Amino acid sequence: MPIIGTAIGAAIGWLAGTLTSIFTVDCDGTVAVEQFGVTGKQLSPLVANGGGTHTHCTYHPGSDTKMFCGSNSIYECYWSIRRV
Repeated sequence: MPIIGTAIGAAIGWLAGTLTSIFTVDCDGTVAVEQFGVTGKQLSPLVANGGGTHTHCTYHPGSDTKMFCGSNSIYECYWSIRRV
């Protein structure tokens, strides 16, 4: 019976490790990063028309998630700049 006991012990060890990883998984990660760099000369025409406001949206697919964290996230960053 030592073989059965060893197999049962290994199965219990695997199950304990799997359950621990499910309940202690760290699903934190980068959300979205964006930087808009322009000169004043480039910015002026963007806010000259349309009521003095420029609006922009960028699609950011999320990074690959870890096991048990669900599907990959999808982010859309909306921002605007307005002449005052």
